Amino acid sequence: MTAPLTLLIVEDETPLAEMHAEYIRHIPGFSQILLAGNLAQARMMIERFKPGLILLDNYLPDGRGINLLHELVQAHYPGDVVFTTAASDMETVSEAVRCGVFDYLIKPIAYERLGQTLTVSASVNICWKVLIAPARSKLMRCLMPMLAVNPKTNCRPALTP
Repeated sequence: MTAPLTLLIVEDETPLAEMHAEYIRHIPGFSQILLAGNLAQARMMIERFKPGLILLDNYLPDGRGINLLHELVQAHYPGDVVFTTAASDMETVSEAVRCGVFDYLIKPIAYERLGQTLTVSASVNICWKVLIAPARSKLMRCLMPMLAVNPKTNCRPALTP
């Protein structure tokens, strides 16, 4: 079994963030729960702790969560992002979905729904680490020698008759 995930809650309403954290503490699969009240704190915590899952509000004191989501996509950030926001307009929803959010939860969030999302995210993360990533790594180790060019023949072994 892999190590539990670190989770970052990016939410400027401190009591709400603390309620989310308290609820999440009872869900298996999460080892550390971090809180950020704005984008600057979130960026610092993402850089330092590399959370496997980020709960991201859209409306924050120093900007919009969707902008941070774009930054994460450009950086090929490997963790999942769940949007947790009051923004229900189709433009924001579509933009977040195009950026690959794991889920989009509209406030007020039903904790049963949040729990389902977090459980699925943790399970997918474990499947990736335990099953897919090692198989991909093994496949690459097998393919790389076949794709390498032989300096004597200037051919790839896999293509040589």
